[in-house]
Amino acid sequence: MQELLDVHVGARPPSWWDERERLQAALVPGDREERERVVSEGLDWASVGLRPRWIGDDTSTAIAAIEASNFADKGADEWRRFQTGAHARGERALYISTIGPTPDDVPFRSVFGRTEHVEMPYLGPHSRSICGDPIRLARPPRLADDLTSTDRDLALRILNEHSEDVEWVAFRPRRPQEGGFIGTWTPLLITPDAKVVAGVWRDAGACPEGQINHYMLPALPSYLPILQWLTERAVPDLVPTAAARLRKYVDAKPCLQTELERELTSRIAIIMEQYGKEKLDLEQQLDAARRAARLVRDPLLFGMGEALEDAVARVLIDADVRVVRLDEKFGTVSADLLAERGGRRILVEVKSASGNASERLVDAPLKHLRTWPQVKPDVPVDGAALIVNHQHKRPPAERSSAVYEREAFVDSLEVPVVATLQLFDAWRRADWPEVRALIGFPSELPTTSTIAPEFAEPGTASRRPWWRFGKTTE
Repeated sequence: MQELLDVHVGARPPSWWDERERLQAALVPGDREERERVVSEGLDWASVGLRPRWIGDDTSTAIAAIEASNFADKGADEWRRFQTGAHARGERALYISTIGPTPDDVPFRSVFGRTEHVEMPYLGPHSRSICGDPIRLARPPRLADDLTSTDRDLALRILNEHSEDVEWVAFRPRRPQEGGFIGTWTPLLITPDAKVVAGVWRDAGACPEGQINHYMLPALPSYLPILQWLTERAVPDLVPTAAARLRKYVDAKPCLQTELERELTSRIAIIMEQYGKEKLDLEQQLDAARRAARLVRDPLLFGMGEALEDAVARVLIDADVRVVRLDEKFGTVSADLLAERGGRRILVEVKSASGNASERLVDAPLKHLRTWPQVKPDVPVDGAALIVNHQHKRPPAERSSAVYEREAFVDSLEVPVVATLQLFDAWRRADWPEVRALIGFPSELPTTSTIAPEFAEPGTASRRPWWRFGKTTE
């Protein structure tokens, strides 16, 4: 009985790279060869029951091939030995290839842009390959229908481990002019527009070299989840004769397990599947929450003009403040917004400044406060506030917390002056009393709205849908 299973790895061994890097030490970084990811990660192969067989090793005893290549200087001989050895034993040959998006600072490896391809493990006269095109997804892909339990387990592991900020790769079979694409191509993960971002090619009896499963997967932060799937699920399910050669797989054979072992194994499988589903659901909820937050966050922190006014209005409405867009009714002779809560009304002027805010901006709300009786004498107001998106060309963390810092000027202010960064911080924490207090509403005010009838739509509640704020009837 064996302790470890051999697996062919289509890369030079770490010792070869150690010597190579020593010889290249004098070269500038751009001229040096880089280790393949599967080598640079420093994997503990034995911990998952595997022994790597690198380029230059005998690969005829391997039960799977990772990142195999049919190029002469990249392990073509080892690839053929692996395939021939699996065929001689009557075992299915398992291939695992990954493609990740080419970094922007790395020269493209294809004349067609960032498209990459992997040659299929077919030793016949015509090569066939799977192409990979980078694709950025708004939400995670879904599991394909009718997957086997083994393939479903792999798809869930990919979903759980794929980095959210990394592009996916859309895979597609590449058919040569001669003959067409042999075998079957089965999706594992699919995007909403039916692109395949993980799949498996099977020979379907068409290859004379024996049965083949070639898994095309997106590059993950680590190979470890793939190696764990290989030893925990793929080998026992797809290459059972190889599993039988390992002593530890006797423990995993259902017919040799106790009832308790089988029950616990089943419960773990159920938990893992539930975890994958719940994680996917939470990621979709997070994506929806982020898209909703951006509608306020982006214009509030980086916006100007009407977009900024809309964001401020959205924040006030969320804080249970009634808002009317005054520009639509009176033009620029009044403030931008009229905020009302509990019978108290405040004129709100919204400004922006790419750098430090001019002290003259305060003149605008004071002027509107003085002229309001001429604009709408039957609707008295109780004050005004100035909201400023200052230093909006800087990252939020590098902005000053207050709009004005000159102490004498701040002490002389007659109206509240609020930085949009302050308003946003209160909004993101859902601290509605603080939002209201920032523009001058006392905390003890009742919530009943008493806004003048001519500013309200007949039959509407005090909190209208946010996309309709400011609409008035003439």
